[in-house]
Amino acid sequence: MPTHDEGAELQLLTQQPVRGLLPFRARLKPGGTIEGGVAHSGEEFIHCLAGVVELRVVDTEHQLHAGDTASYPDRLPHSYHNRDTEDAVLIGATIRG
Repeated sequence: MPTHDEGAELQLLTQQPVRGLLPFRARLKPGGTIEGGVAHSGEEFIHCLAGVVELRVVDTEHQLHAGDTASYPDRLPHSYHNRDTEDAVLIGATIRG
């Protein structure tokens, strides 16, 4: 399970993975951070619904604005950080391989 600070809320959208898919919703307040969870052999998909989020995968940073989508192998170290002054909302899924 990912770790997050008090500036971030992480909500699982199902109690049990369905065919390896574990959907989630995240809200990051300004300054909020979520660090990637336990590495596995699957993929992660993320879509920014509102705000701006910095996605860091290994040592590469990407800015996700509302409407942007990204995916990457979940075994890679990753984190989400809101450096903006407004809340950011993400929806995504971890897909177990």
